[in-house]
Amino acid sequence: MLFHDHFYGHRHPESGEPELAAGDVYWTPWDYALADAIQFIADHTNKHGHLVWEQEGEQVEAVIVQKIDKVDAKIEAKQRARKNKKGKSVEPPPGEYHVSYLRLMPGWEEMGWPTFEDWYEKENGKLGITPEKP
Repeated sequence: MLFHDHFYGHRHPESGEPELAAGDVYWTPWDYALADAIQFIADHTNKHGHLVWEQEGEQVEAVIVQKIDKVDAKIEAKQRARKNKKGKSVEPPPGEYHVSYLRLMPGWEEMGWPTFEDWYEKENGKLGITPEKP
């Protein structure tokens, strides 16, 4: 979450004064922590819904599974019926789409899933940055 202002979105546009009483704003530090965690996950999730450090881990492989959406299947079947009047064409089955999931490759079970910390250190190492540890 970008702003941790208790009155964010509830301030007068010109004066900046809060427009609500403090008792009317219900965000607690825990709410901000949860919002930050959700934003962090969103920022580090790729277009397939996988966490970046898991997908880039050398002990992880991508598995592709075919699924068929019944609604899309009906729509595509209707569209294909119109196309076939002009000529035949080889096409995938109606509604076909693909999804992916990640799994550990055989032999890497003991090492476990890659962590954010491992990924972060590896990425910073590429840039020549040494992260400070507390």
